[in-house]
Amino acid sequence: MNIAVLSGKGGTGKTTISVNLAYVAGENVALLDCDVEEPNSHLFVKNSFNKTESVGALYPVIDEDICTHCGKCGRFCEFNAILCTKKTNIIMPELCHDCGGCEIVCPVDAITFESRPVGEVRETTFNGKQPFIDGILNTGEFSSTKIIKEVLSKGLDSTHRIIDAPPGSACAAVESVEGADYALVVTEPTPFALSDMKMVIEMLENMNIPTAIFINKSGESDEDVIAYADSKGIKIVGELPFKKIYGEAYAKGNILAKEFPEVNTIFKNLWKEINSVS
Repeated sequence: MNIAVLSGKGGTGKTTISVNLAYVAGENVALLDCDVEEPNSHLFVKNSFNKTESVGALYPVIDEDICTHCGKCGRFCEFNAILCTKKTNIIMPELCHDCGGCEIVCPVDAITFESRPVGEVRETTFNGKQPFIDGILNTGEFSSTKIIKEVLSKGLDSTHRIIDAPPGSACAAVESVEGADYALVVTEPTPFALSDMKMVIEMLENMNIPTAIFINKSGESDEDVIAYADSKGIKIVGELPFKKIYGEAYAKGNILAKEFPEVNTIFKNLWKEINSVS
């Protein structure tokens, strides 16, 4: 079972929920951090990575001796990775999405491809023998989907995989939850978090993924989140109260479910709830 943990914006506690849920879930559960632009789960795992793989992306190379400068490749590329002129071509590898379409439309077979590194995938274990995999995008890269796909290709031997997805509802989030069996949307009881969460809920509805909500830093202002969940028929499956001691433990990189028995109970109940719908 693939369980995607999402949020409408960064900083709502998505990684906190992912790590703590994986901790209580046990040995046959892998934790995958697909938030490759800013992976944070490793700060709580704390083990050194024992395996690292470079991830490459292809980009076009045009043989100017063969090219007739017809401009078809440049017109085809929706991401403007190829700028064609009457005398030469300018390639911008960082903009290329590695689709291969430019090679197909070239009438004289002047285009080949070379690979360049865009990031890496790292592996280790935590909490005993649980697999932990994350990816990290190189600085300056525009597209993270290549690395997300590589992360998602790992941990397949585990009974369940908890996927810490990127925040928001853009391409990276869609890539991370593609094929998920269950989505847990983490939000805070604030207007901004609620507004951003609505876009994620709409995305998950369009993808037909069963969805539930978890309120992080819950307290005195949960009413709007509860009202929205009721209006959509979405179940709120857990809440983590807003407490200073939790924030202090988090800042030290401690797993809350390990430090506080009451938090352990919250996440054990959450895990039971998720398994009840699997």
